[in-house]
Amino acid sequence: MNSLIYLIKGHLDHDAYMLDELAEWVKEALSGGDSLAQNFQMELRAALDQQGMVTPALYKRWTGENLEDQESVQERLQEIWDACFG
Repeated sequence: MNSLIYLIKGHLDHDAYMLDELAEWVKEALSGGDSLAQNFQMELRAALDQQGMVTPALYKRWTGENLEDQESVQERLQEIWDACFG
């Protein structure tokens, strides 16, 4: 989960939510074969498929955003997926 943590912490901090910048970087990096972007894609897909892999507590630690429940985390992860890979 290192790529997932690194990119979410670096771009999706609650105070400086930069989803558009993350999505743009991911798309460019994937087209260039960047391994960080590829790992991020695999780890984010796993987090979507394995509900509970990223808990509300983990997401809060990474971003400072307090999501109420697991469903809210999954919705946020899906939002990230749609922006970056949709």
